[in-house]
Amino acid sequence: MIAVVVLIVVAATAGTLGATMLSRAGWVRRAPVIGLVVWQSVSVTILASVLLAAALVALPPPVFSAASGWLGTCLGLLEGHYAAPFGWIGRVTGAVIGCVVLARAVGCTMLEARAAGVARRVTRGRLALLAAPRSDGVLLLEDDRPAAYCVPGRRPVVVLTTGAERLLRPEQRIAVLTHERAHLRARHHWAVLWASGLNRAFGFVPAFAHGAREVELLVEMHADDAAARASGRQSLAEALVRMASGPAPTATLAAHGADAVTRVRRLLGRPERLGAGARVALTGLAAALLLGPVLIGLLPAIESTLREHCAPYEHACDVPGRSDVALP
Repeated sequence: MIAVVVLIVVAATAGTLGATMLSRAGWVRRAPVIGLVVWQSVSVTILASVLLAAALVALPPPVFSAASGWLGTCLGLLEGHYAAPFGWIGRVTGAVIGCVVLARAVGCTMLEARAAGVARRVTRGRLALLAAPRSDGVLLLEDDRPAAYCVPGRRPVVVLTTGAERLLRPEQRIAVLTHERAHLRARHHWAVLWASGLNRAFGFVPAFAHGAREVELLVEMHADDAAARASGRQSLAEALVRMASGPAPTATLAAHGADAVTRVRRLLGRPERLGAGARVALTGLAAALLLGPVLIGLLPAIESTLREHCAPYEHACDVPGRSDVALP
C-alpha cells in the first residue's frame, strides 16, 4: 500500500504547499500561458492522485489474479504491493470515496457549465435586440457605459459598446478588440470553467480556491499580451483605465475585468520575459505533475514484473491470507 500512501501525500502537498508556492511565484505572471498550464496540472494531479488512491484501495481480489497473469509476475508479490490492509471494509471505503470525489467534481463542473450557458443565452438574446453588427464582425451595443467583452460558446461574438467606441482612440479600440479575440481564439472559457467547477466542488482545498482566482487573472494577462503585441502596452493600459467602470455580463470575458489595476501595473512595468531554459523546465514540471500519479500507481506493478523470483514469497503457501492454494 506504499503507492496509496504516496498518492495521498502528493495530493495533500500539491493542494496546500504547492498552491501556496505557486500563488507567490513571480514567474507565473511573467509567463501567463505556462502559469495556466502549471495551475491546471496541479489541479489534475490532486484529483488524479485521490481517485487513483481510492481505486487502488478498492481493487477486488480477482483483479490481482488477472493482473498477475497479464504482467507475468507472482500473485503473492502483486498482492503484497496492492492488497487493501482492511479487507472488504477498506475496499468499500475506497470505492465510496472515489465515487463521491468523482461525482462531485463532475457534477459541480456541469452545474457551472449549465449556469454559464444560461447566462450566455440571456446575453445573446439581449444583443439580438439591442446590438448591430459592424463590418468587422463586432457587435456594437447601444450603451453609454464604456465596455468591451466577448461571449464564448458555439456562437462566439465580440461586443463593444457605443460608449467605448466614443471614448477610446483608434489604437486603444484595436487593442481592446484584439484582447477579446485572443480570449476566443485560446478558448479561455474552458480553463475558467474547469477552475470554477473544482472550486465549487472542493473550495476548502487551497489549490482549488487560489486556482480559480489565479486562472481568471492569467487568462486576462494572456489576452493582454496578445493585445500589447498588436497595439502596444501603453494603448491597452490606457484603454483598461478608461473602461474601469464598464459593465460585463455574467459568463463573459471582459477586457476590463479580473483585477484591472494589477494588469495595468504589469503592462506599464514591462516584466522581463522568461528565458528558454526556464520555459522548458516549467513545461517539464507540468508534464511531471500530470504523469506523476499514474507512475506512482504503476511503479509497484512494474517492480514486481522485473523481479526474477517471487520474493519475499518463495512458495505459494507462504502468501499471507491465501487459503485457496494447494501444494503441487
